[in-house]
Formats: sequence, C-alpha cells, structure tokens
Amino acid sequence: MKKDNCPDAVIVHQLPTRLRLKVPAKSGQLRYFEQAEKTLQQYAQIKKVRCNPRTASILLDFNSPLNEALFFSFTEKNQLLVQQQHVEKSRNKPLLTQVRAELSKADLLLKLKSSDNIDFDSAYFVSLVLFGFYQLSRGQVLGPASTLFSQAVHVIRAKDKIP
Repeated sequence: MKKDNCPDAVIVHQLPTRLRLKVPAKSGQLRYFEQAEKTLQQYAQIKKVRCNPRTASILLDFNSPLNEALFFSFTEKNQLLVQQQHVEKSRNKPLLTQVRAELSKADLLLKLKSSDNIDFDSAYFVSLVLFGFYQLSRGQVLGPASTLFSQAVHVIRAKDKIP
C-alpha cells in the first residue's frame, strides 16, 4: 500500500551489491535528497549512499547482496520512496533478444538520418570492403583481406535472398 507522500522510485540499474534508483517526482529537490541520504545511511546493509538531485538519482552500495523486499519495506516505512512496479523487466529477456532489439533501433535511426539511403547491412558491407583494401595495402592478402572480401560477398548474397 503506497503512502501519499512517498514518491515512486524506478530501478535503473542493479547488481547484487549495487542499486541505482531514479525518483523523477523529486527531480531538483535538494532537501528531499539530503533527507534521503541521511535516512538511507541508517539502513544496516548500506555501505555508501550518493544522491544527485539534478538527475533525480540515488546510488547505493551494499555490504552484502540486496534483499529488495526488506529494503523497499524500510524506504516505505520511513516515507522515503516506493518501488514502482514494472510489468516487464528487460533483464529477464535473453541477451541476444536485447541486442537484436537495440540493433534494430540503431538501424532504423541510421535509415532515418540518411533519408533511407544507408542501413546497417550497407554500412557493414562498405566497412568490410574498405578494411579488405586496407589489409591488401599492408600485404595481408591471404589471411585478413580474403576473409574480409569473403564476408562482404556473403552480405551481398544474404541481401539478395531477402525480399
């Protein structure tokens, strides 16, 4: 049950003994973050607290792995903050899925910035050919240059197969 004066906190980054929270509703409020720092230093497992009112973030280093339930119970009891509930956490997705999604976003951005003239495949092809010629100029014909040119040909063939 959320208390009226407890702002929502979002977990931005988490490791077993480190936690970064954002408290957007309190952005720029120096008094809140000073009080938060004092209150959080009372929590037994916290080794170090750093608050930044400008970015509305709180960085916490713990002596031992964090027990989220106990920690957020403490912050709510002290009317400091409440963890915002997430429907989906990106860390639960497989790494390859996350990378694929980020590359798709970057590919779309590249297409938008170049008026749909350049995509990742085109940039990849050009870089393979350029690095291939660079390796040729260094006299590395059999190993690096031939591998780079071979990969460039594979990019063209793969592009031809996709409608």
